[in-house]
Amino acid sequence: MARPAPRRSMRVLAAVGVPIVAFIAPLASGLTRDPGAVPDALVGRPAPGFSLRVVGGPHDVSLGRLRGEVVVVNFWASWCVACREEHDAIAAASDRFRGRGVAFVGIAFEDRPADAERFVADMGERWPHAIDADGRVGLAYGVTGVPETVVIDPEGIVAARWIGPVTYEQLAGAIRPLVGAAR
Repeated sequence: MARPAPRRSMRVLAAVGVPIVAFIAPLASGLTRDPGAVPDALVGRPAPGFSLRVVGGPHDVSLGRLRGEVVVVNFWASWCVACREEHDAIAAASDRFRGRGVAFVGIAFEDRPADAERFVADMGERWPHAIDADGRVGLAYGVTGVPETVVIDPEGIVAARWIGPVTYEQLAGAIRPLVGAAR
């Protein structure tokens, strides 16, 4: 029985193997990256202003009225499991920095008002929550999904942003250096 020539085998291997490696290598390296580690174009820029109706209330919450304070804006939705999971971390940060020039604002992103009201009642929220029913504010902040959290310095500049659930350590680490600058 005749054996295939070694050169022909190498050419076949190269013809098949090189395209497979060229396809798999970039895909595999991308799967190990943390999407939160990607530099965010919003960080270091002025935070988009907003004025939204408070969940279950007749008043609005406005970023402009919070100028001079560190502001933590958390985008969430009532159906979002991760939003419920991160709640304790946000509540702990709210408790830790209460009365120190730090304001927390929750924004229900593209959620129904009745569902948002139920979520706020279920979670026993202690900070204002607003409804961004049409998603305009979230889109101005570049929200691609919930939860997402943004920390804004007293001058109105975005200091930090997280895509996905935020931890207490992340929040405290971003807020702590800004507290001295708050009014």
